[in-house]
Amino acid sequence: MQKTAFCGGAARGGYRRITKTLLVMKLTTVLLLAAMVNVSAKSFSQNISFSGKDVPLKEVFNAVKKQSGYVFCTRKMC
Repeated sequence: MQKTAFCGGAARGGYRRITKTLLVMKLTTVLLLAAMVNVSAKSFSQNISFSGKDVPLKEVFNAVKKQSGYVFCTRKMC
């Protein structure tokens, strides 16, 4: 006669299976979050073109303001 005892999941590698599943879930979550952040960053980025040599900073800020709508405030300019 064979005697068997109920030992739960630990006797058959159940805990290892659970930790492996949790590891896969964590990895999937991190990859999805990274993909969402990348998409979000691309949707908010803008391209501003400006060329000049020895141009005052005020002129550069004015060009950025015209192209993007962002206003820069410094001690002397605001």
